[in-house]
Amino acid sequence: MNDAPAGADKTIATSEDTAYALTVADFGYNDPNDSPANAFAQVTVSAPNTGSLALNGVAVTTSTVVTVAQLSAGQLVYTPPANASGNGLASFTFQVRDNGGTANGGANTDPTANRITFNVSAVNDAPVAANDAPLKAVVAGSATANTVSGNAVTGDAGPTGNQADSDIENDTLRVTGLVAGTGTPSGSTPGSFAATGRYGSLSIAADGSYTYTLNNADPDTLALRQGDAVSDVFTYRITDGNGGFSTATITLQVGGPGQLTATTSAVAPAGMGLNGEYYGYNDDRTGSNGGPAFAGSTRLHADDGRATSANGGSGGANIESIADATMVINGRNIAAGGAAVVGTGTSARTAAIDARWIATDLDYGFAPAVDGSLGSNPAVTAGNTPTSGALRDFVGNDAATLRAASGLGRTTDAIVRNVGHVYLQGGSYDLRVTGDDGFVVNINGQAVAQYDGIQSPTTREFIGVSFAEGMNQIELLYWEQGGMRDCASRSSPRAAAPRSTPTCSRSTTTPSSRPACSRR
Repeated sequence: MNDAPAGADKTIATSEDTAYALTVADFGYNDPNDSPANAFAQVTVSAPNTGSLALNGVAVTTSTVVTVAQLSAGQLVYTPPANASGNGLASFTFQVRDNGGTANGGANTDPTANRITFNVSAVNDAPVAANDAPLKAVVAGSATANTVSGNAVTGDAGPTGNQADSDIENDTLRVTGLVAGTGTPSGSTPGSFAATGRYGSLSIAADGSYTYTLNNADPDTLALRQGDAVSDVFTYRITDGNGGFSTATITLQVGGPGQLTATTSAVAPAGMGLNGEYYGYNDDRTGSNGGPAFAGSTRLHADDGRATSANGGSGGANIESIADATMVINGRNIAAGGAAVVGTGTSARTAAIDARWIATDLDYGFAPAVDGSLGSNPAVTAGNTPTSGALRDFVGNDAATLRAASGLGRTTDAIVRNVGHVYLQGGSYDLRVTGDDGFVVNINGQAVAQYDGIQSPTTREFIGVSFAEGMNQIELLYWEQGGMRDCASRSSPRAAAPRSTPTCSRSTTTPSSRPACSRR
């Protein structure tokens, strides 16, 4: 006749936030009253009083049978509650069973439950640094609005844009490093640090208090124009003093001359506009670095003939897709010492652009009507004003602000980019875009309307596009390979009429019917 086996209580040590896989030995199985002793077959376990016990990934919530094979495979796992520690933190009961059976009145299960207890030792949890984006902006050229102060570690009272860093053990947090940009600061010793960014410098103390000072003599700051809005980013590192570290960013708003602190109030459209950028391109030649800018009236570029799928574009050598236009714009701006700008609210550098203007009206190519290629332009060197040509006709009423940037001339293909910010009342809008060839309209970095291909002048509608209240980042990208050249972008609230309201113009109507625009 089989006699019941026995188990033994046990206390297991593990660490905070560390799972423990139970083994056969943890249950103290023995069978002293049988000779020879029967083998350990299975154990019935209860749910723990805290934390979780799982069998092969399935939570144990009631009495559950676990085989020796499952124990040997490490399938019974206990996980303490997150960030919890202490002796006797958790326990569960169990009863072992042997393989001797119950024939002739035998017993194969321990009649007395035993208990496994967990002592969980504390480990340090790393702090959590939160990104800060101060709401106050500094203004280029200002003698008074050129500093921003705050505390990146503790945050500030009120809606300042500075978020408090945290530590679950409530350790005192200190700053151990700072770099300009989004790199990773080094160092583990708290102290005061300073770094120079693109437009100014930031100093930060060990307690997280910081001051950003705009450098009005910096070339990048001097290059800002009225209405521009850019940012200067810094990354800082904190420690909890117990080996835990975390990093976060401080993003400062920098405005062009005359721009004040950001507001959600309506901005009058008059006298404002988007940055208009023109990029000529030739699909009938292969450009090279260091080549001349002109051959007669033809404007030459290093990337001519290279907008192919092999180089990040699509298809052949002409401009025929968003990818092609993006490759040209970003490639030229990077070559000019800048960064990729498509999909952002940032204007490209002058050296990357053939010509630029202030875009106050997005109805282009209609009045005066323009036929033929947008690349049909005379040679105009950098800084001079085009007095004729397709581009001058194309921009219509905005021609007074048109200037050659790196140089304008005859090309086979053309790309137009308008970028900045537009004030809109929150709600759902319908967009109507008329274009010859392809286009994309990006709002706050997201494409809300696009046609990625070649077409004759066609009007397309995009219904129910949502806009947030206030200034929205806008980018209109348009290209053409020759032929008719029209581009118009119009919007209206879904409940409003007419739907022919232009997105940007010098009208003095209210923002509810004609949104205000600003260059960025």
